[in-house]
Amino acid sequence: KDLDEVVDLFYKNNRVRKFTITTNGILKESSIELLEKVLKKIPKAQLMVYFSLDGLPETHDSIRRVPNGFQRTITTIHAAKELQKRYPNLFISTITTCTAHNQREMIPLANKILDEIKPDNMVVNLVRGEVEDPSLKNLDIKNYHAFIQIQQEAIRTGRLGYFKFIGKKF
Repeated sequence: KDLDEVVDLFYKNNRVRKFTITTNGILKESSIELLEKVLKKIPKAQLMVYFSLDGLPETHDSIRRVPNGFQRTITTIHAAKELQKRYPNLFISTITTCTAHNQREMIPLANKILDEIKPDNMVVNLVRGEVEDPSLKNLDIKNYHAFIQIQQEAIRTGRLGYFKFIGKKF
């Protein structure tokens, strides 16, 4: 609710020039409103927004327990991409956590992200720490690595940007 004020304090008082926000993106209007408030306050800083996508639509919705959550997130990502046209310091990424539940979708999900969403970046995490269902950690690591291989190839060929610490894509 007050995230824009917190970001503004760090921007002005600590000269922070790189901010990240992770969101499920299911509430388009409030998400875009908040992003614009933040972006207006940090014209010389980079804002990277990570939208969680934890599988293809049915799997994502099941994991997130939000009906039509995948499509709602995609709609918000597209709205953020429109906002990006006015704020070149906004960078859009997806973030996925690979678990036993979604591991078989890593390749099709990575390709869907690249082909349909076309973010500035995409990230995958491996399930870790304490989780509600420990069986989520029983996965074939090859599926995680497959996503990373697709990501690395997309960076190598320029389909995805990658971020330097200062915030310029190369």
